[in-house]
Amino acid sequence: MARVFPKNVQFILADAVRQEAGGKLTMLGLYSGDVVLLNETLPPALPEGAAGMALPGLTFLVRVLDGQGPFKYRVDLYGPKGEMLGQGMTERILETQPGTTASLVVPVQPFPIPEFGIYRIVLTLNGRPYEFKFRVGHVDPTAIFPHKPAEKTAKPAPSRRAPKKAPAKPKKVASRRA
Repeated sequence: MARVFPKNVQFILADAVRQEAGGKLTMLGLYSGDVVLLNETLPPALPEGAAGMALPGLTFLVRVLDGQGPFKYRVDLYGPKGEMLGQGMTERILETQPGTTASLVVPVQPFPIPEFGIYRIVLTLNGRPYEFKFRVGHVDPTAIFPHKPAEKTAKPAPSRRAPKKAPAKPKKVASRRA
């Protein structure tokens, strides 16, 4: 069988990915796109030897959508300054077949965050790298959902019901005298 390197490799971020019976995958906490936003901020000053903060875990689902052959693979994680943060799944074999998708579940627990910025995960198949860049940053929840200060005097909420009509006045009936 001739080896054909993949042209389409997809990376998906989630809090957790679980392999189910029948080849199904269950994803928890799916991140849309390539951005991981946290409500926490990094400490302003870190003690010597401290590495910022960490998420309990972050999982990468790597989908090899084409290609053919057995590939020796490794997965590496790099921080914003290019420093290697971890090696995972080194020197294993990935089998790909035409018309099928091969999936790798790469959990990183805990996921280290020495600083906010652009991180990279690199899948290497027989020496050929496939890279995915993603941003880890801080979001100020008040920027997304601004809090309006409460008014000093409460006003009743407008009613959605139609206003009540005043009762109709009885009509005078002319009487006939004989």
